[in-house]
Amino acid sequence: MKRILLLMPGNTYRAKAFIDAAKKLKIDLIIGSDQEQTLTSLLPNKYITLNFHKIKISSEQIYSFNNKTKINKIIAVDDQGLLLASAASKKIGLQSNSFFSMNLTRNKYLLNKHIQKNKQSPYNFLLHNKNNKLRSLKINYPVVIKPLGLSASRGVMRANNEHDLKNKVSLLFNLLENEFSHECVSEYEADNILIQEYIPGKEYAVEGIIEKGQFKLIAIFEKPIPLTGPYFEETIYISDPNFDQETKNSIISISQNHIESIGISEGAVHLEYRINKKGTHLIDIAGRSIGGHCSQVLQFNDDVLLEEIILNNAIGKKNAACIEKISGVMMIPTTKEGKISKIKGLESAKKIKYITNIEMTAFKGQEIKKLPKANTYLGFIFAVGPNKRVVQRALQRSYRCIQINLF
Repeated sequence: MKRILLLMPGNTYRAKAFIDAAKKLKIDLIIGSDQEQTLTSLLPNKYITLNFHKIKISSEQIYSFNNKTKINKIIAVDDQGLLLASAASKKIGLQSNSFFSMNLTRNKYLLNKHIQKNKQSPYNFLLHNKNNKLRSLKINYPVVIKPLGLSASRGVMRANNEHDLKNKVSLLFNLLENEFSHECVSEYEADNILIQEYIPGKEYAVEGIIEKGQFKLIAIFEKPIPLTGPYFEETIYISDPNFDQETKNSIISISQNHIESIGISEGAVHLEYRINKKGTHLIDIAGRSIGGHCSQVLQFNDDVLLEEIILNNAIGKKNAACIEKISGVMMIPTTKEGKISKIKGLESAKKIKYITNIEMTAFKGQEIKKLPKANTYLGFIFAVGPNKRVVQRALQRSYRCIQINLF
């Protein structure tokens, strides 16, 4: 039986899905996490407590564990574990993505620098240190400012002019010193931010798996709600197996170029693109699959789960599953701040035609914040329908049924 060490933070939504997939595939799963009390009950006696920020110490822990219990593969479920998965794999002699390539995907400045060096984007950017004064920028407004290492649009803001930029930069550094301080893996991440030209266009998320160095498309997600700022909270993703073939072929080709250029040689990969008259532009790339509960939106034949595809890929099996249905997910946004007193309307929301499931992650007593401070979605609404418009409308109607009251 193959044994996989799965690195996942204690606050992940995806533990159960991976555990269920491993049982189905008869894979021996070991969990490595930063929060023992959260996940240890799911797989007792198959658990390692690790600090994802302390790569050397945690790699030694995994090395010692491997000496007693042989590991065949290490997979990081979320961004936090990517660097550790690479370092630990190298230490115990397992094939993996290089530390260099994973570091590129974890640092937005280094990623953009690499993209520009390879002439893969016409849009300018710069690194700004908190101790430097903002001078006249040699890039065009509007601009987008981003923390270097955070995901899920946290801290990402649009600025339309110099005055707006100064205010947004001040706000972001304040967030990095306070709300986001525990997520900065180094002083470098806390002290520097990315400022780049705003890229207009329609936005897509792309899910893929790499087999022997070749990018294999799993899904393209359309984002029908324009993300134009001032913040960039994801809301609706729609997956359509009948996606325009010409655009699909272009995305596959460009994705292959990017993974080769960056050096991502295996495993799941998630990419974000904006498409406009100047071309198809990479916004972000991660050496892991789509986050949160969103993987549930993918409707594969034979009821295959995305987590099964990822685990099979890790043990060398090719993916034969394909998406058959038009489906969508709505990530319930945080539109107000405070402590949740009551969540109402779920039963009505579930009864909307084409809605297949609602997963609420919000709970009574939870303190919630809006972007750019928000660090979680309140829940996920899923739908399957005959066409994209019907799916989108069903998601929006269901969302309007849900009331989240605050104290």
